[in-house]
Amino acid sequence: MQKVGEYLLFLVIGAIIGVSISIYISNNQTPSMREQLKVTIQGIEYTVSDHSALEIVLLNNVPEKNLEGNVTVYQDEKQWTSEVTWYYTGYGEAEVICDSINETQNFRLTYIEDNPKVTYLDRIIEWKEVGRTYPFV
Repeated sequence: MQKVGEYLLFLVIGAIIGVSISIYISNNQTPSMREQLKVTIQGIEYTVSDHSALEIVLLNNVPEKNLEGNVTVYQDEKQWTSEVTWYYTGYGEAEVICDSINETQNFRLTYIEDNPKVTYLDRIIEWKEVGRTYPFV
């Protein structure tokens, strides 16, 4: 019976050490992925209609990583958010409905990854950088 107790104690100590090492390794790898991942804007198109929208194309430099996050447009105290659909090639697309955006004032664009909650893109966009589409009436 004493051998069983020693064996269980050895197992518990081994499990604690194993979990501690795994947590340490995973915590040390996360910052390096943050440094490696870069999200850039490939294009922004503004569709002018009753439900105006910004169509945003993003690119990340680590296409093999599955990303899930949101793009947010800020202007003054207003903000509009949409999920980004990422493709295996590293391209992501989002359509942000922002029918009350001021077309003469710059806006801020961010991409925030959901897990871990990290901002990978935060830029001020000038309207001269944005293409315009006018759908047929």
